[in-house]
Amino acid sequence: MDTIFNTTKQLIAQHFGFDANQVQDEAHLEQVLAKFISFLLENRLEQLFSGLYRLDVDEQKVRFALSTLATEPADLAIARLIIARQRQKAVTRLLYQSDEKDEFFS
Repeated sequence: MDTIFNTTKQLIAQHFGFDANQVQDEAHLEQVLAKFISFLLENRLEQLFSGLYRLDVDEQKVRFALSTLATEPADLAIARLIIARQRQKAVTRLLYQSDEKDEFFS
C-alpha cells in the first residue's frame, strides 16, 4: 500500500480514535470520516470546530463547505478537507524523514 496513504490514515485515525487497519482505501476512509463528521455536525459542533482547528484545516474552506453554495454534503466536504490536509502533513513528514536519514548516513 501507498506510504503516503498509510501515514495519512494513521494521522486521521489517531485524531478521531478509530482503527486505521480497518480502512482499506481512500474512498473507505472518506466514508468512515464523513459518518463521524456528520455525527459531530449534528451533536457536537464545538468539538468538530476544535478538532478542525487542531488539524489545521483551512477555516475559509470549512465555511464554504458549510454554506449553501457548497455542491456536496457538508460532512463529505469536510472529510475531504481533513484528508487533504493530513495528506499534506504526511508528505512533509516523509520528505523530512528521508532528508534526515540521508544526512545521517552521509
